[in-house]
Amino acid sequence: MEFTLAKQRVRENYLNSSTETTNVSQGLIIVSEFIPSARVLRGALIVNPWNVVDVTNALKEALEMPESEINDRVRRNLEFSTRLTTTTWAQQVLYDLKCVEKSDDPNSTSTFGFGTGFRVIGVRAGFHTLDVSIVSKAYRSASNRLILLDWGGTLVAEGQKSDNLHAYAMAQGHLSRDGITDQLKNYLTNLCSDEKNYVFVVSGKDLGTVSTYFSAVEGLGLAAEHGCYYLWPRDEITQNSKEELDLSRSNWNTMLSYVDQSWKDAAKKIMENYVKRTHGTYIEQKGNALIWQFRDADPEFGFLQSKELEDHLKEFLTSYPVEIIRGGGAADGYIEVRLAGLSKGHFLVHALEILKSKNIKCDFILAVGDDTSDEPMFEEISKLRNIEGLSAFSVTVGKKPTSAFSYVDDINGVTELINTLSKVNSNTTFQMDKKYLSTIDLKSHHRLQDNRRQNNSVVEGIALSSSHRASSDNHLYKPDEDEVKKTDKKVLFNNEFKTTSVQTTTPGLGFSRSGSNAHLSMTAYLHSISEDQDEEGGNFF
Repeated sequence: MEFTLAKQRVRENYLNSSTETTNVSQGLIIVSEFIPSARVLRGALIVNPWNVVDVTNALKEALEMPESEINDRVRRNLEFSTRLTTTTWAQQVLYDLKCVEKSDDPNSTSTFGFGTGFRVIGVRAGFHTLDVSIVSKAYRSASNRLILLDWGGTLVAEGQKSDNLHAYAMAQGHLSRDGITDQLKNYLTNLCSDEKNYVFVVSGKDLGTVSTYFSAVEGLGLAAEHGCYYLWPRDEITQNSKEELDLSRSNWNTMLSYVDQSWKDAAKKIMENYVKRTHGTYIEQKGNALIWQFRDADPEFGFLQSKELEDHLKEFLTSYPVEIIRGGGAADGYIEVRLAGLSKGHFLVHALEILKSKNIKCDFILAVGDDTSDEPMFEEISKLRNIEGLSAFSVTVGKKPTSAFSYVDDINGVTELINTLSKVNSNTTFQMDKKYLSTIDLKSHHRLQDNRRQNNSVVEGIALSSSHRASSDNHLYKPDEDEVKKTDKKVLFNNEFKTTSVQTTTPGLGFSRSGSNAHLSMTAYLHSISEDQDEEGGNFF
């Protein structure tokens, strides 16, 4: 393009300066087919530069080409080169930037992984790593808090999900899920100790299993079978047997007024037929749910059979209050039949209704989970985020397509989150006495230190040892003996480090002066700071 423009300027200058009417040669461009300009310069001759015959023929064609055709080719190149200049390109870029608007699409894409593990996943716009400081700030200022935590994959690891034999053993009751660690148990206990907190562990497991593992955590609320049965926080567990529970003789409650179990026999018989015809499948029972697992079957045949089973169950169980759910993928999928209206999302709404009936306004909600059963809970959080005065957070474990707004990398991130909130809960700093702005109750702390200093001043005396004075004080003002007698001595004493310093008020100078603190440790120095109160009741020191 530069050649075309330069050639045109040379021709125009020659015509303007010459009196002859003979046209100067326009010239012709021969370009390689491997350069970008070959796609836009329609008047050029396109060749393969590595093909000698091709280049030779192009040179011969250019030399023998009629003048009219040459002019036509140059005209086409010149039209493109003068129309799409650098200035035009810059103006177009600025115009496109000006026309950009914020997308209303709630979805976006995110990439992760390297090499063969590289994947592009579709996620909610704004999906990001959890900022614990934002959650802590909202938690601290909340008056009542509802916290829902999943069990498997959230509080305890499920690293053996890919182990089909382990999954089968758990489904048949030969193995049990790992319980929480003693450390996490302490964190949960501290979190539940705050009367403002209503903390639940919400699981798809049956009532007996959930109560067995978590009954030792004082003040913790439990929700089994996706919230079908629940125990309100700080209610005592009167029965935790895996046998059928008599709700009338316990503190356990249910979201359903009547639990219809008549569908189970029919659904189980249908599933058993598909177990016989599909090698590697089995039935798992979870309280009020039946699950047909085909993770061990041939992926292609198992998936085809699952589609047929799903259609069969939907047709046969139409008159029953159940829902048929497909979960997992082709290699680890399942078909689940459970009572309609049961999900962790429904339980969240039910818990909020109970709090409202008790005239308790909840202004902080935190939901943490890791799999598809937690998605209804995240979807309810999305609906609540626009309510004024309510801080709602949804957190998933791992970066994946989800309805949650943030994520943590693994269960260690969940443990650290619970630990952080439990520390905020137990810290005396965050009581409603807003005039204290430090991490300890400075008023009671300094009162205790003053008492210690008064007691120790009687024993140790009030003399200032010269060995405690730093050499950097030699240039400071030193009062004579008569002036020292007139000063008002204040002894600051640290019992732990056995160090003293004297603060003197020099008459007529208008300021206070202390002995050097260079010999003190940081703890001793902080203990020696005096605290006063300003006119507005705040503390400064």
